[in-house]
Amino acid sequence: MGRVFSYSLALSISLIGPVFSQVQFSSSVLNSPQSSVETAVRAVVENYFALYAAKDLDGVMSLWSAKSPDYASLKQNWQRQFATEDYRLSSPRISRAKVEEGTASLRATVDLTATDLKNNQKREQQIVRNFSLIREDGKWKIWRYAPAANDLAEALVNAKTEAERAGLLADEGELVTVELVGALSSQGDRFYNQGGYQQALSIYGLGKVLAEKIADRAGLALALNNIGRVHIRLGVNAKALESYQQSLAL
Repeated sequence: MGRVFSYSLALSISLIGPVFSQVQFSSSVLNSPQSSVETAVRAVVENYFALYAAKDLDGVMSLWSAKSPDYASLKQNWQRQFATEDYRLSSPRISRAKVEEGTASLRATVDLTATDLKNNQKREQQIVRNFSLIREDGKWKIWRYAPAANDLAEALVNAKTEAERAGLLADEGELVTVELVGALSSQGDRFYNQGGYQQALSIYGLGKVLAEKIADRAGLALALNNIGRVHIRLGVNAKALESYQQSLAL
């Protein structure tokens, strides 16, 4: 799905004597090459959402690089999803577009309404996804897409200082949602399962703070339960009991 550009030429004609005229073209109508490339990248992502809503699996996969490590698993997931649900999507709101030599990235936000084909129940949610694209055989192809909350959660985990974390949260304020709290829980689980209990405790603690901030009761209960699990591992049973009781009350 492409866009059609119309170029308007502002002509200013001034007579200099009776024998000739001078034509001036407004330079503001000319698009830079960077803008044209960004438009092409945006068009790929817009086309992706249109084909997804139409449940056109072949069309969706044609926009992806076959070399992407996620290609096969995504195709299987979408085959299952398209067989069980219908979709209605808003037009994507695109931000944070960045184009470099042979690569591009952007963020797309859409409002999704999914209808279960078995019971006709609907669910509505806002989806925020980060896309990475590559230039392949003269065309832009999607290489990766992921929930923006997952990428932010990973960045928060990798932050070296509390000031760096605070900066990330200030810059990505729109992503401080239930989805981010869940993503932090998953990040904490990763460290917990590897025996990194102090790291897990820090991440679960951040999830707790954010869940309290947005009044996410379910996320807060889970964070408290996870904190209790870590305290058990660390042998701090009194704190574990306190966290478990707070979680149970929610």
